[in-house]
Amino acid sequence: MLCYHFPPAYNGGVERSAKFAHYLPQFGWEPHVLTTSAHGREPGWSAASVRYSSELLNHYRWIFNQAFRRARRLGRPAAVYPRTAPQRGWRRKVLELIEKWLLIPDHHIGWALPALWPAWRWMRKGSLDVIYTTSPPASPHLLGFFLKRLTGRPWVMDLRDPWTFEPMSRHLREPGWRLELEKALERRCIEAADAVILNTPETLARYRPLHPESAGKMLCISNGFDGEEIDRAAARLDQPGPWKDFAPGQVVISHAGSLYRYDGAEDRPAALLEVLSGLKQCGRLTAATCRLVFAGPVDAEMRLQLAERGLAEVADFPGLLSHFDSIRLMLRSDWLLLYDPGRDGSAYVRGKLYDYLGCGKPILGIVPEGASRELLKRAGGGFIAPPDDPDAIRSAFDRVLGRSPPPPAAPGFNLRAYERKALAGDLARLLDRWVR
Repeated sequence: MLCYHFPPAYNGGVERSAKFAHYLPQFGWEPHVLTTSAHGREPGWSAASVRYSSELLNHYRWIFNQAFRRARRLGRPAAVYPRTAPQRGWRRKVLELIEKWLLIPDHHIGWALPALWPAWRWMRKGSLDVIYTTSPPASPHLLGFFLKRLTGRPWVMDLRDPWTFEPMSRHLREPGWRLELEKALERRCIEAADAVILNTPETLARYRPLHPESAGKMLCISNGFDGEEIDRAAARLDQPGPWKDFAPGQVVISHAGSLYRYDGAEDRPAALLEVLSGLKQCGRLTAATCRLVFAGPVDAEMRLQLAERGLAEVADFPGLLSHFDSIRLMLRSDWLLLYDPGRDGSAYVRGKLYDYLGCGKPILGIVPEGASRELLKRAGGGFIAPPDDPDAIRSAFDRVLGRSPPPPAAPGFNLRAYERKALAGDLARLLDRWVR
């Protein structure tokens, strides 16, 4: 398993790989993981099953800044390098040019290329039967491509998110040479892989027409939730968490993880902030009636906008939580907030949505048309509003704050199909094709 994101790193992509590695032994497969050393080492995994490769370009931003500061110390006038926002912007633009023109498909290529040698040696020495790569970032797929060519072993390419449509990379969100180059890289990887996993039915439906010659080897294995972890978290709900204590009578509405899919002011939840501000001004939203918990990275601008609207007294920012504490927070909440910006959402489902569903709490989904909304509709048990429609958002919050009962869960929805253990079983059955 070639996974850039793996414990002790913490982000949305870690859980999928870590849970596959945790549950695959129950289906007769022994996972061996190669990951980056940039995040440190996870003591919970044995050295035999997880190995770490150094990252050549891990500190390239730091090196650039150090060189910039050294130029100042070598006698440059201070006025030439003022500590101003425009100058910081100039440095940022230089780094963006480096990333755009040299670091392809992403700056993690500085891990993938040096990792080729230890990965190849490990495969030659051990009884490793199948190559598995996962993205984003996309660099591990190039590593998998070369290992496939060198060893001839079967290769499973797991796209946790689409690579070149609805892309996460800002360099691919506009037409140009970079997008065309990465489309070519993606096409070569898909052609070389023995199986390609997509994580939503909508993504699968989009990829098959794009690569008709490879459509037969594409399949969907979704993201999910870990029922065993949720049970452990439920057993420890009485223990204090990193968040502030909840007062009796408060409706607790929690959001876990990042609010934004991309970096950029255009993704800020303008309509949501407008609604929350209006509810605060009319007295519907007070510290006595509601607590809004934003667990995860919340930037200074977002905090400032909440404070300017008088919402600081109802908001809590416990910071970045472990996945286990995030689950505990979800279980302690009355409602779980899902926010997604209103663009390019046709195939994208936030990983937190599966944890929300697994926790069994009602969901307030402020999401565009697309895969997330369709999953919420199939599951039922919550309210849905478009992210750019203040009236619909206000109506949903009115029902939540008025303690209206949530709609019932949809009959026939198979929640257990999204259990991490069951999904690992799906992956194991795919791997069985080549060795059993």
